[in-house]
Amino acid sequence: MGLYPAAALSMMWLQDNVSGFYKRSSMVGIALTLANTAGVVVGQIFTTDTQPLYIKGLSICLGFAVFAFLIVLSLSTGMHLVNKKRQRVLREADGAGHPIVRNPALGDYDPHFKYML
Repeated sequence: MGLYPAAALSMMWLQDNVSGFYKRSSMVGIALTLANTAGVVVGQIFTTDTQPLYIKGLSICLGFAVFAFLIVLSLSTGMHLVNKKRQRVLREADGAGHPIVRNPALGDYDPHFKYML
């Protein structure tokens, strides 16, 4: 119940926060490749000698879930800080009478690009 929405949301979040066709397609390919390695690992951590409770396998899964949560928390914080900095730079440039023009060629490095949280 919690697995499939998380995978779909993480792919959507990744695609919303990366600009540029080649960069976006590379990021999605790398993310899907890493995500699909779980199928290889599952057979190694959930073994018959640890049944029926599978403490070792569940502990490893819990550790990775906590690690993923910390990554999401740090990415969200970093993106929030970058959004605030870009907003401040745009406001200061407008206040000085030199507005910054949008430059789509810069992709997600454009000061007008806003990360979606």
